[in-house]
Amino acid sequence: ENVRATAKVCDSLTQITFTSLPVDVIHAAKQVILDGISVAVAGAKEPGPTIAAKHARRQCESGPATLFVQHSQTNA
Repeated sequence: ENVRATAKVCDSLTQITFTSLPVDVIHAAKQVILDGISVAVAGAKEPGPTIAAKHARRQCESGPATLFVQHSQTNA
């Protein structure tokens, strides 16, 4: 039964197009994306993210994955 419910949700989601979304939903989505970016930028230099970025740089070679606001890249 849970598999069937999941399949129904997935089928519904795959039918969504940008043009089928109401304007207020598009506006809300844009706001959430901007809020997320703002929080990431504001917190990027805090101790936790700085430690995580240092760890990622030590563990992984330089690559295509950008460490946000850390001015470096890794393959992680």
